[in-house]
Amino acid sequence: MKLTVYIDVLVATNMIINYFLIKITSALSGAVAKQNRIIISSFVGALFSFSILFNISYLTSFIVKIISVFLCSGIAFGVKTKRQYFKNTILLSVATFLFSGIVSALFASNTTVYTRNFCIYPNISPLLLVTCIVFTYISVQLFEFVFTTGRKEYFYRADIFYNDNSTTTTAFYDTGFNVKDIVTFRKVLISDLNTVKNILPEDLLTDIVFYYKTGDYTNKNIIPVFYSSINRNGMLPAIVPQKIIVHGNKNITELKDVIIAIAPEQFSADYQVIFGKDIYKLTGE
Repeated sequence: MKLTVYIDVLVATNMIINYFLIKITSALSGAVAKQNRIIISSFVGALFSFSILFNISYLTSFIVKIISVFLCSGIAFGVKTKRQYFKNTILLSVATFLFSGIVSALFASNTTVYTRNFCIYPNISPLLLVTCIVFTYISVQLFEFVFTTGRKEYFYRADIFYNDNSTTTTAFYDTGFNVKDIVTFRKVLISDLNTVKNILPEDLLTDIVFYYKTGDYTNKNIIPVFYSSINRNGMLPAIVPQKIIVHGNKNITELKDVIIAIAPEQFSADYQVIFGKDIYKLTGE
């Protein structure tokens, strides 16, 4: 019996599946992905579903799927750091192949759902397809709520602008953040040096490194900032950015008249910037 494959149904189905897989990956990794990036990534991934129409080997289809996962991960979450990118990609890969395996196992003995080359085509009525989509959407929302309550809402995308240069980072709201600019009382964020070094002038970078070693500074663009924690306290060099744009789950906030203290080492593979309650309130989340 021949199966008629409708291209619009094929693309739409796989786009919806990719959307949910990316949402699950976001929930597991804590990585923030904007809605438009998820949709574009889902569409690009759905284009790879055309491989279902070709008679290719298992190895070739596996390689094609891996390429699509790497591409979709980069589009959805960006490539802020190599470690974070590979973490997102691995999680998306696991979710993708696990889902494909489950579907193949469930429908191996009938023609309700056709699977080939890790792609899926539902040979079902539109009503049943819509019902499955609604059920899956509710399940993913529940899954996301369980895994991200008290966690994901603290992760943000932060675009830092300095001297007409910019960089995109992942920022984390730390409830224990205790860094103050006791001279001008401006709000403070902390970034690691590796994250901002590409947008800073070479002489400023040199002076910041010199500050780490000696505690002295000669560059007027460096502001000493006091910090304290449970284990230690001291000073960090800070700069004044042109602006910082924080992309929250609900709002986009432009921060001005803030300073960025620069730590010599990376905080985490998951985020590069941290901030406290004073800035968190401004986001309106």
